[in-house]
Amino acid sequence: MTTRENAAPGPPSALDAMPADDERPERLADLADAWLRAEAVSVGQPGSVDLARAAAERATAYEEGLTAASTEDVRLAWQFALDRQGRTDAGSDTWRTAARVAELLRFEYAAREPSDAVPAPHVRPVARDVRHFST
Repeated sequence: MTTRENAAPGPPSALDAMPADDERPERLADLADAWLRAEAVSVGQPGSVDLARAAAERATAYEEGLTAASTEDVRLAWQFALDRQGRTDAGSDTWRTAARVAELLRFEYAAREPSDAVPAPHVRPVARDVRHFST
């Protein structure tokens, strides 16, 4: 079964069809995940214009989502990505990808917050709300 986690970059997916005004943290984490996966595939096949184009499209979608997100949205997306990573088998490809997404979102959050507000990569962010995220 093909899932978002193992789908190769290509034509627009259901994620791409989500409304542009949907600012859920999961969406930003999913956009980051789709972009990083597409980049990895594109780098693995440097001669493919189609793969490079797909990676560029996903990068643009991620940048647009990030631009539209508030600082709190980015923090919640980071928390969601950490939670997603914690629910995967440590060391698996899915775990490594989830770790890259969490680290990317940590950097994005750090760029928006004072340096003392963002903990080191191995420290989970303090939960500021009681929402429960699930995939």
